[in-house]
Amino acid sequence: MMRQNTANQAEDTSQEQASGGRSWTETEDLCRKTLDFCAEKGLSPVPPIYELVFKYFEGKREDIVAGLGEALERGPVQSFQLLELHDRYLGNDDLAIAFGTIGTNLGNELGSLEQITSTGQEDAIRSRGELTRLVSGLHSHPSTSDMSSLAQRMRDIVLQQSRNVSDMKEGLDDARGRLSKIERELETYVRQANTDFLTSLPNRRALDAKLSNLFSKPYRPGMHDTLLMIDIDWFKTVNDSHGHEVGDNVLREFSSILKNECQKVDAYPGRWGGEEFCVIHSCKFPGTGLKLAEEIRTRFEGLNWKRMSDGVDIGKITVSVGLARRTEDSDPATLATQADQALYAAKDAGRNRCVEYAPPS
Repeated sequence: MMRQNTANQAEDTSQEQASGGRSWTETEDLCRKTLDFCAEKGLSPVPPIYELVFKYFEGKREDIVAGLGEALERGPVQSFQLLELHDRYLGNDDLAIAFGTIGTNLGNELGSLEQITSTGQEDAIRSRGELTRLVSGLHSHPSTSDMSSLAQRMRDIVLQQSRNVSDMKEGLDDARGRLSKIERELETYVRQANTDFLTSLPNRRALDAKLSNLFSKPYRPGMHDTLLMIDIDWFKTVNDSHGHEVGDNVLREFSSILKNECQKVDAYPGRWGGEEFCVIHSCKFPGTGLKLAEEIRTRFEGLNWKRMSDGVDIGKITVSVGLARRTEDSDPATLATQADQALYAAKDAGRNRCVEYAPPS
């Protein structure tokens, strides 16, 4: 009886270790809570959302508990919000695993290359030593038969080295192919790490990096480094009235307009988060940034929306834009704050307009 209990305890311990220190019953309970939550909120339990909610109920990550808890307090949560939270809190974990795997593969390939070149070098050194001895032998054994034997051996060495070079080339070609595959994987992961999943625009991480890069260069009085903060007006109402699918289509359509307008003037657009977007633009003329903001606003305002499911007229959807320009004393955080303040001024003034930040007098 004691042995059976011991076996059961060992099994329980094994299960707890496999589930991060939790018993199987606890894990099962967390799974049920996660699925119930998704069903209650009308969310599809796709892997990123499931992982985020699971960790929320698990309670070990204070940042996830606070972030998701705050989102729930604000009202009904949407899939894109949870996906963004997953990207914020857990996305780096996924990237770390991916980059760690690639790093291991790269290390293995470099080791393989080192082995190939080392073997080739060792063979060449041995052959060179033997050739030196053979050449010396030509002077000490001048008979025809000896010379014929030495010449045959020299020919064998040349053939062997040719084969070694051929094998080395084949090995290097294979390694080159594997390294090219690793390069493509790295490009894919870097692109994914910096791209918003819904709109295919650069994400907050990419925008932060772009701003940091901009401010790493000296301030240029002749250039106007401009930041636009853009928010879709009454977006929550659109979602609540017409559904999240319509809301996602609005985000994608606006992203398309934003991308097209920015391409015309070599500006850098991205999704700041939720229904808020951002544009980084350097221009020679002070009015160019405001002109770009107006182009974006009027293009989007000109669309007439209908719900695809039943053809119900949604009407017009507008955006508000806040604009701030870099000064000699500003930094990325200051510029973003100023653009955000201008955006709120545009909303306070009635929305569907562009406002440029003006320092307090």
